[in-house]
Amino acid sequence: FAYGSYNSNFLAIQSFLIRKNINFLIEHFERYDREVMQEFNLHDAIIFYQMFHQFVLNLSGNSEDILVLKGRVFDELQIIPIWIKAEDISLTVFYSKKAMLSYLFGDKKDAFNYFEKSMPFMDLLVGMMLVPEFNFFHSLTCLALLHSEDYTNLKKSYIDEIKSNQEKMKIWGENCPANYGHKYHIVEGEWAAIHGDVVGVIEHFNKAIVLAKEHEYLFEEAIANEVFAEFWEKQENESLAKTCRIEAHYAYLKWGCIPKCEQLEEAYPYLKRKQYQS
Repeated sequence: FAYGSYNSNFLAIQSFLIRKNINFLIEHFERYDREVMQEFNLHDAIIFYQMFHQFVLNLSGNSEDILVLKGRVFDELQIIPIWIKAEDISLTVFYSKKAMLSYLFGDKKDAFNYFEKSMPFMDLLVGMMLVPEFNFFHSLTCLALLHSEDYTNLKKSYIDEIKSNQEKMKIWGENCPANYGHKYHIVEGEWAAIHGDVVGVIEHFNKAIVLAKEHEYLFEEAIANEVFAEFWEKQENESLAKTCRIEAHYAYLKWGCIPKCEQLEEAYPYLKRKQYQS
């Protein structure tokens, strides 16, 4: 029963990490929760499974607060104090998911702080696809903070983190470009932008988008286009910024991340679905 529960967790997590459609993932979580997890009745495995389920529900827009893992299947306000008291390894994944939500929808400094909280147990996850996921969003968060003038005293720390992450991501990307090549090039594109390397920005983001499209990583395709749009906007090329932003919006929509679509639509009204799909 224990291994069956663990395998159900791994299957669900791996399905997310290879960017299966969010609506498909929700159906998957609900079916396996009903048909497998509840049958095995292993409390810790069920709670972890439900935490990841709620994270996906948040990404779909099925939550009261996009930044809080609290809804119909999981309540962080009840579970996290128990995990903290037990020093449960599940906290590593919880904090990394909170960091991702903060990066996408909240404050980048909050995202960084959540990543810092997840560090103590990260070595115990070596060999799992969750580690490159952590690496990728940790780097994106540090890069976003480098763009800000509010945290200049911490710039060296952010730079060191990015360099360390990219050393690993480069190896993963070279050995498995389908899963990690696009992640490597997105971070390199942002790094080039910070250093004013326009040619490098264009080269890396184009490679990232091609790889993400080829291997059906809609989330990375959306992120690459969204960040690329920000670069073009700073270059005062509104035409290319608009093109990339439309591509980002469409990828988020196709993946099923409706809150991200709504966030972009609020900031850029031309993205409203009825307008550009008609």
